[in-house]
Amino acid sequence: MGKKSLYKLGRIFLCAMFVISCFLFTACGAGSAVTITIAGKEVPLDGKLQKCIDNGLITTDASGNQETLTTTFKPREASFRSFHLGNSDYPRKCPVTVMCYNPSDSSKSVYGCRIMTFFYNTEFDSADQAQVLINGIDFWGMTEDEALKALEDKGVKVDYDTMHDSHYDTFKTKKVSWTIESKLGSNFDGTSDSPQKAVVDFDDNTYYISMVKLSISSTLNLKFE
Repeated sequence: MGKKSLYKLGRIFLCAMFVISCFLFTACGAGSAVTITIAGKEVPLDGKLQKCIDNGLITTDASGNQETLTTTFKPREASFRSFHLGNSDYPRKCPVTVMCYNPSDSSKSVYGCRIMTFFYNTEFDSADQAQVLINGIDFWGMTEDEALKALEDKGVKVDYDTMHDSHYDTFKTKKVSWTIESKLGSNFDGTSDSPQKAVVDFDDNTYYISMVKLSISSTLNLKFE
């Protein structure tokens, strides 16, 4: 083989390696870039629901009692049905629900399906045994301004004007769509199930964070139930 042929093969090899490297980098960079934990146990957005169980969480009914799910997903099916998550130290109405999807070509138990949407409803969060953190932020008890500042400190760009006008904002970090919603302090009920988190009294005219939603559903090309 001549020098020119070796040179061409060398260039083809380098180009191929470059393409593969770019693909791997893009694939790795396509992650959710969001960390979610309940009582320090990870909830992997776009990871299998079973991973939550492996990490020490449990699926529960609406009251927080442990419940084994029997739901099955058809091939390439996504569902808007919500499933409750908690842990054995959190026997209260659970503030966290998830929606799942099945990207495979065969039917799967919900535990073998992936999490596409995560809801944290702070209004249902009354116990202090299982702190919910999103990118290290505890949105419970936060005012709207405190939440926006916390997100900004994490490098997340949020439209302040939109949030302050509608008290509801959506934005994206990589493939994850965020929705944050707030309500007036006059609607806040700090007297629900005990044991209580720290007592928070909001001014009637102050907006507090009532819900945080994270989802990758817009990136999926699946049949929704």
